[in-house]
Amino acid sequence: MRTLKSRKLWIAIATIAAGIIIALGADADQVERIAGSATALLAAVSYIFAQGRVDAASASNMLYDGEAFLKLVRAVVEEENKKGAK
Repeated sequence: MRTLKSRKLWIAIATIAAGIIIALGADADQVERIAGSATALLAAVSYIFAQGRVDAASASNMLYDGEAFLKLVRAVVEEENKKGAK
């Protein structure tokens, strides 16, 4: 899976694909359009996945912070209850 995230791999694949397309008789304009579209699509998909990971990490941190906050509130309430019981 890590190999699939390699930019070098995707550049190599794009270069090979462009070479094959040219060898099959496509003109330069078609190759440019295809390469441009593929680049834009890959950039968008990469951004979406990266942002999803950032959001997931942020949500995980919020959950941890929320649990820590509740623990602190419980400790304060228990301390107040002990003071009130005296």
